[in-house]
This record gives sequence, structure tokens and C-alpha cells, in this order.
Amino acid sequence: MQINKIEFLKNATTITTIKKGYSNAYKYLFTKKNKQYFLKIGTFQINQNLEKILTNHNISHPPIIEFKKYDHDKNYIIEEYIEGTDLKDEFDNHAPKFIYEYGFEIGQQYRSLRKTYPDKPMTKNKFQQYQSMIQERIEKLNSLIDNNISTADQDFIKYIISYLKNNIHIIKNSTLIFGHTDIKPSNYLQNNNQIIATDIENTDYSELSFSMRWSFARNDFKDEKNFAFTKGYLDALFNYNIPQNILNSFNYTYAYGLARHFIKYIEKKQYQKLTNFIHYVKTTFIQQGKLQISQKLKNHTKAFKNYDMFLIKGSYSPYNITLKCQNNKNTYFLKIMKMSKKHYKTALKSYQLLKKCNIPYSKIIKHGCIIKNKYYFTISNFLNLKEMDQTIENSFEEGFQKGQLVASYFTKLKNQKCKNIKTTTKKEIYNNIIQDINTIYGNQNHSDYLECSKTELINNINKYITSFDNEPIHMIHGDIKFGNILYDKNNIYFVDNESFQYSYDIMNFFYNIHIGFLEKQNLRYQGFVNGYIKYMNNGTIPTRIQNQAKLLFICYMLRTTKRIINHTEDESMQKAIINTYKNIDQTNWLA
Repeated sequence: MQINKIEFLKNATTITTIKKGYSNAYKYLFTKKNKQYFLKIGTFQINQNLEKILTNHNISHPPIIEFKKYDHDKNYIIEEYIEGTDLKDEFDNHAPKFIYEYGFEIGQQYRSLRKTYPDKPMTKNKFQQYQSMIQERIEKLNSLIDNNISTADQDFIKYIISYLKNNIHIIKNSTLIFGHTDIKPSNYLQNNNQIIATDIENTDYSELSFSMRWSFARNDFKDEKNFAFTKGYLDALFNYNIPQNILNSFNYTYAYGLARHFIKYIEKKQYQKLTNFIHYVKTTFIQQGKLQISQKLKNHTKAFKNYDMFLIKGSYSPYNITLKCQNNKNTYFLKIMKMSKKHYKTALKSYQLLKKCNIPYSKIIKHGCIIKNKYYFTISNFLNLKEMDQTIENSFEEGFQKGQLVASYFTKLKNQKCKNIKTTTKKEIYNNIIQDINTIYGNQNHSDYLECSKTELINNINKYITSFDNEPIHMIHGDIKFGNILYDKNNIYFVDNESFQYSYDIMNFFYNIHIGFLEKQNLRYQGFVNGYIKYMNNGTIPTRIQNQAKLLFICYMLRTTKRIINHTEDESMQKAIINTYKNIDQTNWLA
């Protein structure tokens, strides 16, 4: 393509063609006066006020230098070039909770844009555009069905075609939302802890599920992560109040995406891959003849529609989420938890114990049930403090000092008695571990996920479990870690206080004992655990603690392996754990 006629390119140097992406647009990178720029030529349109719109709404993007006509059917846009890491490339490095946070941060930027440009019903012209795309895909898929495809696969493909034909009203009744029209991780860059939107030229009104189809309607079998990104975006965009018609449209667009994948496999004559993919979709997302995509994106927080909500980073899980929310200029913590009614009542007793023992915590001002016997919430005063690990140096001495400080508060719990608080005994710990082992190994002695045999693991567990003999059980917090401690050198407060139980001191560190000893650079955590244990045991670390820590590490290894099997954890974490396990007997877990 001849690009010399673009005036801005005069005196430009090192013009390079960029081939990345699926669009038919032409893309170039060039340098002018020692500064890099990005040029894109295509059939796109652009709002002449786009730079002002994005800047006014604090949506991070490459500054737009120039937008003009290129020829009779094409335009071009020139932007400053920004270096960054493609978020799509980050998927393999992070667990779903962090990918959810990426989606949430992006959706939160566009939430303010929706206030300026309110949602509107599907227009006739837009619907006809989508209808034409859908019909074209149906006809293409119909033309490809032949006897090379198994009868069962043909039946499922016809089911999807029928679904697309008979449910077009879902898109017709959907909503147009002003924002990015191609929302996918590869269109966002991470640069200096900032997320930057690219491919911004098409910012306009569009049907949201079609705009996000490259985020969730994929065939890369990373659904847990793809849905985490999509759900994060939706939760932020709609402030945790996703309309039902929006959720329905994601079902329909997923079916549209399936049709694309079927076409791809058939045209390449990859019939076994087609069979495998259909089996995966049927067992994962099809129940009783209905697509179940929207269930993955549902939320349970509609009771708080009058609050403006913001995610607290690192807090997200599918069943437990902590938010900062504002109402009438007041700021609160909102915590939503999936738990039984019995567990909920026990959690409330935890706060009574904190108050009784004069242990500082964020005062609960409101609590209740969202979904009967399923989801519960607490609203507490917001504490503008950082998590403890953000306020102390990474040194063993700093960690040790803070471990002693925390233990000085929780030692007050040792003699407390409270009815109906959960008790975790040696027998229960053992049974839970054996259950996890059986889940991973089944009836086999070896597993594809762990190098050690089932026999070896059980022998180690039988050896380490004896370290709990004769140790008294008392009241513990249950989940002591830096993320649950807010601190500013003068004040300390404890959050996530729902895990109180009768058990052993080491069980305070059940979910995070691995951190300080798996990552050797995290000296403050090693010091923290040492300081806490020594304070609780009159300045010494009993011999039994070594084997207790090793047992909990095995627990963590098993739990991580189960999450990998379920596609919710990265294999890189498991490899580090396995390497540590090889030397478990030689490892000095606590100094």
C-alpha cells in the first residue's frame, strides 16, 4: 500500500509493517523526530471528539495525533506508540482471580462512559447488521456438513444452527452500550501498572456480547480465565447489577462463536479435534438442551445497587469477594461470602470474640442474607490502611517483629470458650488430605500431575500427622496472613475474620504456609511465622512444628494440583511446589 501521501509521514524513518491481528486493516510502526508512532488504515469510522471523550473519562489510551480520510472507502489514524505487555500474554502467568481484576479495571474505566452515553435499545440498522452476520455463518456451516462428520457431531452442529435460527430475538431484544467495540485481552496493554486500551478507533454503541465475543467465545480451553476476564469487565461496567437480557445475549453469542469454530475445524478437515471440542462443549456448557454460559457470569449483589462499588485487588474469588463501596459519600467494606447459614452464624460470633478480647477490627454496621442459605454479606467501616506486607521491609527481622505483634493480640483467644464454633482435629486434617489424594490418584499409585507416588505421599502423611499428638486445641483466628492485616506503624486492624475455629496454632497458616518457604526472597514472611510461633510458645519453636509445617505444605501441594486439574491454577506454581517437595525432609521450615 502506498502510504507516502499521508502528510504526517514526511521525514519519518524506520517504517515497519505490523501483521498482528485478524482485521483487514493495514498497520505500521514508524519513527519521526526520535519518537515512535502507530499508523492504521482501514474502513473504520471514528468520532472526531474521541480523544476528548476518552481523556475526560480517564480511559488510558495512546494519544491520537491525527485522523483523516485516506481514499474513497478508507480512513487512517495515527497514535503515539506505547510500549506494553499484551494482557493476552499474561493469561499463562496468572490465576483467574488476577485476570478477573484486569477485566474489572477495564470495565470500571468504561462505567463512567455509560453515565455520559446511556444504554439504548437495539436499533433496526444494528440488528440487521448482526442478523446478516449470523445468517452468513449459518449458511456457511450448513454447506460444510457432510458424511466425514460423525452422526453425533452432525446432530450437535444442527442443534446449534437451530438455536441460532430460533433465538435471534435474544439479540433483537438486547442493549446497545457505548464503549470499546472489540473488548478482548489482546486489545489492552499493561504499562507501569496501568492498563491501556488499543484499537480505540471504533469506540461507539454496540451490542455488548458481540463486542466481547473474543474474550469468552473461544476454543483455547482456558474458559476459567476467559470467563474471569469477562465477568470482571461486566461486574465493573454494571456495578454488579448485570441486566438479565445482557446475560441472555452472552448465551446466544457463545453459540455464534461455536459455529465459527466448527467451520474452522471442518475446513481444515480436523474431524477428531471437532469431536473433542464438541464433547467438551456438551459436557461443560450444555445442560438439558440449553446453553449455560450466563450462569458463569451471574452475580448475587443486586441488593446493593445504590452503592458505587470498587474491587479491592487480590480479594476476588468466585465465592468470596471484598469490595470498597460508597453510599452518600460514606465509604465501607462490603464482603460477600458463599456459606451455609450455620457458617454465617459462626462468622458473626467471630466478631463478638474480637470485641470481647479487645482485638481491633473493622466494625460491622450491617449484615444479612442475599440468597437464602447460600450467600451472605457484611458491611463494615472502611479502613484507609495498607496491607501489612506493603508497609514493612522484606527482612526476616521485620517479619519476626510483626509476627510477635500479631501473636500478642491473638494469644488472648487461647482461653476463650464459644458454643458451636468449628473444631478441626488431627483426624479431620488427616481425612481431608486422604480425600484430596484419592481425588488426584483415584485407584492408581501414580498420577500425571505429581511425580511422587500415592504410597510415598501417604507414608509421609502418616509420619507427619503424629506431630499433632498431645498438642492442646484452642481458639485460633484460622487465616492469619499479611493480606488480612491492615497496618500503618501506629494502627493495626484485622479483616476477613470469619475463619475462627478450635484447632492448632499452625492451622492459622493453612493456606499460606508455602509463601515464605517456596519463595526464598520473601524473608519477611519467614520471619512473621517464626515470630508468631515463638510468641505463642514462650520464645521457643517446639520440635513438632517442623513436621506440622511439612504436612500443611503437602496439603497446599494437593490443593494446587486439584485446581490445575480443574483449570483454575497455573502449572508454574505446581512445578515450584513439586521441586520443594523433593527436599521436604531436608528443609528447615522454621528456624
